[in-house]
Amino acid sequence: MAGCSVTRLFYDRIDVFIRWYLDDYVALTNAQKVSFDARLEAFLFWHRTEELPLYVNILDDFLEMLDQGSSYTSLQKISKSIEGAAMRIQARSVELLLATGADLDEAQFQQLSRVLISDHQELEADLLVRDEGKYRSDIEKRFKDQSYKYMGSLTKKQVSLIQHAISSMVRLDSLWLVDRETWIKELSAILNARESDWMFKVRSLFSNLDEMEAQEYREAVEQNKEVLLNLIAEVINIRTDKQDLKLRRKLRSLKNDLEKLYVP
Repeated sequence: MAGCSVTRLFYDRIDVFIRWYLDDYVALTNAQKVSFDARLEAFLFWHRTEELPLYVNILDDFLEMLDQGSSYTSLQKISKSIEGAAMRIQARSVELLLATGADLDEAQFQQLSRVLISDHQELEADLLVRDEGKYRSDIEKRFKDQSYKYMGSLTKKQVSLIQHAISSMVRLDSLWLVDRETWIKELSAILNARESDWMFKVRSLFSNLDEMEAQEYREAVEQNKEVLLNLIAEVINIRTDKQDLKLRRKLRSLKNDLEKLYVP
């Protein structure tokens, strides 16, 4: 383990974590687990062979941006690449789960539906209890933690930029939960009815998630994205030499990990 990075260690065990995650939602029989494992292996092979090289390209773009100076435009381009990767994973994941769902019986479908709703209710209880101050301090802490991971200690100017930007962001948790509840109810209805075209309906549901979003939520997401990308650009552009050294070292180390994980 001393010779293996955390990234590679985690990635090489990700199949185990996915199985644990799935177990939280539905209990598979031994035969179903065998079928799922075969599909999961194919899914992970696709990701390792086709997606990891694209992640390396994203890191190259980021390193190039450091040489040229970061901006909202350059970060927006990188952000779109990341969003594209997320959408591809979602599409493949839906197909993996649909194939698995074809093996489930009625009791398992009902269990899955109950857990989805219960999970959402727990999220509501955890997130909505926060007052405005707690909400923004949580965001600030996450941003500082990630900044420290890649750049080390922040300067007073960088901390001030973070605090000012976060104060201007729209609070998203309640809007996100309403949006999430909408598609969970739609999905649960499809699973519980389990009509002959249920797979088609699930595909359509995930393909049209953007159209299901409330306009207020969509506008808030776009506004916060703009604030966040501008903030990242500002923080990076006033980095110290020490921060620059650590940032480049972390990005190159991550790139090296991905290249070693890639299977041609």
